[in-house]
Amino acid sequence: EYQAAIAEYKTARRIDMRMGNERGLTRCYRKLGRVYRLRGEWIRAEESLDQAQEYGQNIQDPREQALYWLEFGTLKAAVNDHQAAIHHYRLAAKSFEDLSDQPNQSTTYQRLATSYQAQGHIEEALNCMRETVQGHANLWSLMVRDLHPLVAQAAEPGFLDGHYAAAALQTYVALEQKIREAAGDAAENKEYERISDLL
Repeated sequence: EYQAAIAEYKTARRIDMRMGNERGLTRCYRKLGRVYRLRGEWIRAEESLDQAQEYGQNIQDPREQALYWLEFGTLKAAVNDHQAAIHHYRLAAKSFEDLSDQPNQSTTYQRLATSYQAQGHIEEALNCMRETVQGHANLWSLMVRDLHPLVAQAAEPGFLDGHYAAAALQTYVALEQKIREAAGDAAENKEYERISDLL
């Protein structure tokens, strides 16, 4: 319920302004920016995050600064400015590491990997995924997204369990079965084109 969230954050913002609570204002503007981003209102999202940054400079809160960088990076990724997103994700990841905030650090690395992948930097994306606590599942998602569905389906169970040799073997078994089906006895040469596509 984005509209209701916006109304509540604006109410909180008015209270924080009356109280001169810059920490509260920083948080309100950051969260408003997030809601606007989720609604696809990019200009309002960036304006809110700019305000969060302005108030955040006065309070010098490392955690709030890290959350701001993560949110601003996410906004930049949403508008396909992945270079800017990567810069802010890197700042956020370092800050979360300094704060020993593993959950937010993992989230940051996952988003960083997505931005690297969007730019075609697969090696950097994989390095980011290795930093997360959800390594196998995220690596799977990253590496097989564009593969043939037959390969992906056959390899997935072994890959997610970390049994890579078994995953490769199951893929070959599935391919062999599919080739046998394609080269069935129905008619000579009938299925050669399909076998070629499959191979």
